[in-house]
Amino acid sequence: IAKPGAILETKPGYFQHDIEIAQTTIGGLPDLPINYEWPISTDGRPGIFFAQINLHDFATLCKLYKLPDHGLLSFFYHGKVGSPIGVKRCTVLYFPDLETLSNCSPPTDDHTVLDPCPINTRFALSLPNRLLDNTQIQFGLSDEGLTAYPSILKISRDLFGYSNSDSHTFLGYPGSRYRPETLMAEYELGLQDLDASLKPEYIDDICAAASEWQSLLYTSWEPNVGEKWLQYGIDFLIHQSDISDGTFDYVEAFWS
Repeated sequence: IAKPGAILETKPGYFQHDIEIAQTTIGGLPDLPINYEWPISTDGRPGIFFAQINLHDFATLCKLYKLPDHGLLSFFYHGKVGSPIGVKRCTVLYFPDLETLSNCSPPTDDHTVLDPCPINTRFALSLPNRLLDNTQIQFGLSDEGLTAYPSILKISRDLFGYSNSDSHTFLGYPGSRYRPETLMAEYELGLQDLDASLKPEYIDDICAAASEWQSLLYTSWEPNVGEKWLQYGIDFLIHQSDISDGTFDYVEAFWS
């Protein structure tokens, strides 16, 4: 069941001028090519910049997930709490050439800018935060295994210090306590009932579809980046077919 991932631990007390170009950071201002337009939502709202990941820092991990092992990923969120599934709520940009990047000013004077935090990285194994009926079958767990899972999860966290829901994480399992990839699978299958994953007639199809979604980044509640930090976590998910195609145009984001 376990997947490798990385915990991103923020280091507070930094200013934007302390951050190098293309450095992995949570918050702050993004590094973009000169004259690159700041990402906006379909209704014209500039996205809030959440993080940028220098993939070279995670090259071995990226190769395991068949992601590029160089370049920069930049994560913007411009959704609203309660936005329906299928409404574009984020933009993820990939820049393979770091030499073209420079630090970008916010699009407006009153735009929300989170405090910049460089990170320390810890690599660890991650486990799903919660197992529903469909994932019990997906992983071949017995009823006894499902019952014992909370204890297994606690032991894993004690050993590895990896708590998806309490940390910023790159790759591994989603951080939400619910299963956002299951919700996305239900949407893919055209199921309007978001409890469909509990219905026996849908379990096989949802298991197959959910396994095709991978967590890219989870950003949790974060006291280190100032009062402007949004008081919830965001899961950024990518479909396996987009990983194969090398595109980040269709990443989905889920509020948790």
